[in-house]
Amino acid sequence: MDSTVLKADQTLETTYPHMKFELPVNSRIASQFIGVHYKTLERMSRQGEVPAAKIGKEWIYRLSQLSTWLDDQMQSNLDQATALRS
Repeated sequence: MDSTVLKADQTLETTYPHMKFELPVNSRIASQFIGVHYKTLERMSRQGEVPAAKIGKEWIYRLSQLSTWLDDQMQSNLDQATALRS
């Protein structure tokens, strides 16, 4: 990456179109996305149950990673239910 400084009318997307970057969200936004209380999500983050990073005192999340995690959880539940019926 070069040392270009963004000007007021520029964005990361226009300056670096080859780079894909998803802004992280905090626990309150992420918890609404997956439908749990934000304190529950923070506990799950501390226990390593969901993809998250702690920056200072704040937990941050990428919605795309939470979506993949949620899909995996749903598939796992479906697989378990199928196995029990067999």
